[in-house]
Amino acid sequence: MPGVGCGCFLGARDLHLACCDTWLWMQLKQKSRGSRSGKSRGDDGRLKGLPKDHFEHEKVEAEGTPFPKKETVPPSQALLLEAFPDAPPAELRRFARGWPEGPAALKAYGDHLSWWAEGQPFEEAHSSVPGNWLTRGGLASDGSKVLLMQVACTDTNLAPEVYFKALCYTLEELVPREDGESQITLLLDTRGGAGWLNPKATELLPLLRICARQFPPNYPGVLRRIIVYPVPVACSLFARMALAFVDAWTRDHIVLISERVSGGWANVLRDYVSRNNIPEHALSRHSSL
Repeated sequence: MPGVGCGCFLGARDLHLACCDTWLWMQLKQKSRGSRSGKSRGDDGRLKGLPKDHFEHEKVEAEGTPFPKKETVPPSQALLLEAFPDAPPAELRRFARGWPEGPAALKAYGDHLSWWAEGQPFEEAHSSVPGNWLTRGGLASDGSKVLLMQVACTDTNLAPEVYFKALCYTLEELVPREDGESQITLLLDTRGGAGWLNPKATELLPLLRICARQFPPNYPGVLRRIIVYPVPVACSLFARMALAFVDAWTRDHIVLISERVSGGWANVLRDYVSRNNIPEHALSRHSSL
């Protein structure tokens, strides 16, 4: 199954921020990107001088776009097709994009096949986690497939590996190995719920670590973005700590929406996904979207 040669999910892009502590997050962004961009941001964390549509300004700044509009053929693609003639060509294209150099691509795909065989069955893990923890939605505004994770449903008594395999099971369904182009927008709803387990944020770090370690080399190109909402003001320090576990590309593909953002978190989330594309069981929790 595909993904990208990224830290948690790919390479290096612009970090979209809608956080309460804009200054601190801008320092983090400048650390990972250095002085590549001289663009300034408004109080809501969005780039000034660019269209309101976030997907339009991605076209402007798509230096690290994994799948450019103009198709290019990495040197490693022919080597992968020759070395793995029985593998889905679409999956090999993903790995070639993630690892353009031949030797690195061959090793990455060989390691992925070993990991995939050892990690099965994913279906058993999927049936072990709470049913409302991870559910499929419709399409995001950019055409990527929506996946909703209700973080407060996580049962920390289960091993984090079980949750990661459950995530893999859903990804295998949404983006099958024969699909070389589809991507995922992962929505992380941080709000608690009545009767839910509502674990502390620090209890979720083991799951974050395994995702950061295993997702990048096994699912190149699959992730379009991660949107975390609403981020409580009290959790801004934890969010900075959590981002230290992931690579620069992943940090640049995370959208953090503060609970105190101007206009409300739903107003920002609406730029990425409409209410009609939220999973049906979660519609009542997104009534303001």
